[in-house]
Amino acid sequence: MKPVPFEYASPATLEEAISILQQAEDSGTEATILAGGQSLMPMLNMRLARPDLLVDLRTVADLNFLQQDDDALLIGAMTTKRDVEDSDLVKQVHPMLHQATILIGHRQIRSRGTV
Repeated sequence: MKPVPFEYASPATLEEAISILQQAEDSGTEATILAGGQSLMPMLNMRLARPDLLVDLRTVADLNFLQQDDDALLIGAMTTKRDVEDSDLVKQVHPMLHQATILIGHRQIRSRGTV
């Protein structure tokens, strides 16, 4: 089965993404955010998800980060599992997270799937 037709937006900045989502909400358009797509794409294909608008965050660079803030590790919404796997910060400061991450799927899945 294939997904029902939908509009597609690929914002370049976080501000643009927020604006697109706000416009969709104001107009009553059902918008769905695409981050990694590991679970959304099968739902679209089986028509379990039927958005009017798909907002792809892949190119929003501000959402891809790993940084230490005091005792907390901050992970951006578009940070892939592979980014976590390859991060020296995660390996050194959060070794259990690193070990858990390498057990998720295979490397190709970790390259696409977001945290």
